[in-house]
Amino acid sequence: MKRFLFWLLFSLSAVFAISQEQKKISVQNTKLDSLYISLKSNNKETVKLELYNIIASIYYNNARYDSSIIYYNKCLLLSEKLNNKLKIANCILNIGLINYSRGDYPKALDYYTRALKIYEDIKEKAGIAKSYTNIGLIYDFQGSYSQALEYYTKALKIDEELKDKEGISADLLNIGTMYQTQKEYYKALQCYKRALKLNEELNDKDGISSCITNIGLIYDDQKDYEKALEYYYRSLKIDEELNNKEGIILSLVNISDLNITLKKYAIAKGYAQKVIALSKEINTLNNLRMGYEILANAEVGLGNYKEAYANHVKFKQLTDTIFNIENSSKLSNTKTNFEVEKKETELKAKAAVQKAISLEEKKRHQLIIYIIIGILLIIIIFTFALFKRFKLTNKQKDIIELKEKQTQNQLVIIDEQKRLVEAKHKEITDSIQYAERIQRSFLASNELLQKNLKEHFIFFQPKDVVSGDFYWSTEHNGNFYLAVSDSTGHGVPGAFMSLLNMFFLSEAIKEKGILVPNEILNHVRKRLIEHISQDGAQDGMDCILLCINTVDKKLTYSAANNAPILISNNKMIELPKDKMPVGKGERDTSFTLYEIKDIKREDTLYLYTDGYGDQFGGAEIKKFKSRQLNEFLLSVSQNPINKQRSILEDRFIEWKGVLDQIDDICIIGIKI
Repeated sequence: MKRFLFWLLFSLSAVFAISQEQKKISVQNTKLDSLYISLKSNNKETVKLELYNIIASIYYNNARYDSSIIYYNKCLLLSEKLNNKLKIANCILNIGLINYSRGDYPKALDYYTRALKIYEDIKEKAGIAKSYTNIGLIYDFQGSYSQALEYYTKALKIDEELKDKEGISADLLNIGTMYQTQKEYYKALQCYKRALKLNEELNDKDGISSCITNIGLIYDDQKDYEKALEYYYRSLKIDEELNNKEGIILSLVNISDLNITLKKYAIAKGYAQKVIALSKEINTLNNLRMGYEILANAEVGLGNYKEAYANHVKFKQLTDTIFNIENSSKLSNTKTNFEVEKKETELKAKAAVQKAISLEEKKRHQLIIYIIIGILLIIIIFTFALFKRFKLTNKQKDIIELKEKQTQNQLVIIDEQKRLVEAKHKEITDSIQYAERIQRSFLASNELLQKNLKEHFIFFQPKDVVSGDFYWSTEHNGNFYLAVSDSTGHGVPGAFMSLLNMFFLSEAIKEKGILVPNEILNHVRKRLIEHISQDGAQDGMDCILLCINTVDKKLTYSAANNAPILISNNKMIELPKDKMPVGKGERDTSFTLYEIKDIKREDTLYLYTDGYGDQFGGAEIKKFKSRQLNEFLLSVSQNPINKQRSILEDRFIEWKGVLDQIDDICIIGIKI
């Protein structure tokens, strides 16, 4: 499990471009109602400017980004009118920060760059440093570590000139994480220790806790577990003193995860239970998901397989929930961004019109408005009189008909609600079934498989109607390609990922002319990172891609996390694989090309995903596991190829028993 770093949260809090006047006001205790009253009753533009700023920051702190950006834009327009360049730059930087929070990094970078230019023009060093740090964070998040380090270092140089200890500490934490990411632990440790000393001088306990945690993570990476635990416990103690529940949870995660590594499962279990309890208290789904994952691993270590299964199911459910929330959030943000951009455009257009109108035109405009208002008032009064007369004339008739209409309306409403519920249920069911037909159409066709694989079987059993697992094939330039893959997630999200993965596989071979399996997987990984992993999500697939040359019958393959199994001379051989996914992960090296040599006529090759091995069942409620599956395949291989699928299916049903299937299953057997 990847442990958490505090540096990102800490550095973000250090770079919010809030004006000095704003800092004097406790935003959390300010009531929006009273601010709106002050805004309406005060005509002084400098006061309005600060009120816009405060209202925008309150909306930002409550994650109401669409409202926040509207008030920052009002603040920006007023700052431009007053020609206050410092305020202009601050507003632009804050709008960039909102776009960063929404995940729109290109737009955030554009605003940061615009703010930086203004700060440089007016020689505002503190603003320049904040802009450098914010730009560095974007490059950092996108994996451009050399560029991120360059901007963090620029920010540090300015903060040192200004003797801004808080800024220096944040810069050192950011620089330290860059070195730690690149495994330059000595340099990272020097940065963290220097930042720790500064935070101790400032008596900033949050900053002290962040530094101590990061130092612990370095010792953890270096396998100096005793020192790592010492620092984790120190950080935990500080967070408990501050009642920082988020910090307490992250410290507990680090401690329990390290105890799993040390095989101290009982201790790990205790801390994992605390993680779960606190996460429920503050309602943080991702922390709760980690708690259940660690608890499941601890129960496995203690031999409590039934409890391990229950916690693993909760972990998987939370993983799917978070995945769906993130996808929904991306769609919502796209809509919100469009609406906010529309409002921004309207505000800017309005400001341009206001500047173009002269004083004389304003007076003429007001006169026209007064005339229109007068005419409207006359129309309203006349209409009201007619309406009142009409109302009196029809009052008795309305009363008589009212009860009859109410009864009829209630019946209509009931029938309509029933119809809508039935229609919605049918619509959802039809949509899922249609999605299943679409996915089936992309899977490898029986005709193509029969043409190139004379003897084979397919055991494909999705957990839901649609699947994250898939099998896919194509022919190109005398080669036959077969992929057996496990996409991130299952159900509808998993099916979406599987379609995307199949599209990129086809693109690599058919459009780009890439013929070698490892280069094909390299291309798919690049495309996945470009399109869906820009926000750090590690979506992709585990995959075996087999290539058979139809002329010389040469077999080559590449394998991401899943390994092919060869049965030869009644012996099981697990072929090599790369321990990394096709997608964003801890490694980004090129996939390896392997060749299967010395193939005998009666040899059998098996390609499978992890769903069969991960299934809980049996008398002890534990996983089937891949090793047991490989041994079972050895015995299954003695049977005719056309009977092997039913043997695998019967064994799966017997093992699963009354338990639910927890993942998609895909196994393909090929008699070579």
